[in-house]
Amino acid sequence: MESRQVVVSCLSLIVLTACCNGQRLECYHCFSEGNPQCMNIEEANPPFVPTLCMAESEANGRPRCLKEVQIVKGRTVVRRTCVMALLDDYDAACAYASEDTIHCSLCDSDSCNAAPQYSTPAWILLWSAIIWTTWRIL
Repeated sequence: MESRQVVVSCLSLIVLTACCNGQRLECYHCFSEGNPQCMNIEEANPPFVPTLCMAESEANGRPRCLKEVQIVKGRTVVRRTCVMALLDDYDAACAYASEDTIHCSLCDSDSCNAAPQYSTPAWILLWSAIIWTTWRIL
């Protein structure tokens, strides 16, 4: 039983280290006005590649990926980028958005501004499966 606890503890530490990578975050950067493929980034050809977004210091806020959808001159436009957020309340952080904004979301996992706001990151599912399998084996 003790070996099982040690293995699960080690795997949990690895998961926490992987998910909490400090000030490093990768976000998609595009604006559909200049690149119409930004509207649906998952079907873009060639595919978009997320870029590194880093805060110089905690005082500037923590990096967050932003997805904003607006109606501009009767057309829907999408902006995806990296921002430094001082607030942990995502709704409050988007409060600056104009009245033309129909969707604004911040997220804090790599490439999260491509998909719907509440998608489950693949690494959570992967590490859950690994921990569960290890627990069953031991």
